[in-house]
Amino acid sequence: MDKISIIRAKLAKLSNEVAQIQVELAECILLVEELQQLSQEPDPKPAATPTESPTPLELLTPKEASAMLGVTPGTLSVWRSNDRYSLRYIKMGRRVMYEYRELRRFINERRHQHTSKRDND
Repeated sequence: MDKISIIRAKLAKLSNEVAQIQVELAECILLVEELQQLSQEPDPKPAATPTESPTPLELLTPKEASAMLGVTPGTLSVWRSNDRYSLRYIKMGRRVMYEYRELRRFINERRHQHTSKRDND
């Protein structure tokens, strides 16, 4: 094989790899867009019928809760230790968990329309 043939073969291989990366990148972009849409939409909860068992608590780890609130897990730890906010948590042994609806309540209580007036005032 001459040098030109070797170079052409390498270019063809690289071209195929680039095409595969482009497909994977497009899939990643779609997933990111879907995640953004889901994080902006309220969480729809179907009404439970009397025959259904109650839905289990939706528990989040401190890492998940901190992502939802836009703070670090360390900040949540400080809030727990100094009782800075009325953010309830569940303690199971050494494990700390946050209930999803409690986090939503915590966020909703902090809605403000103006710096001197709350939305629900």
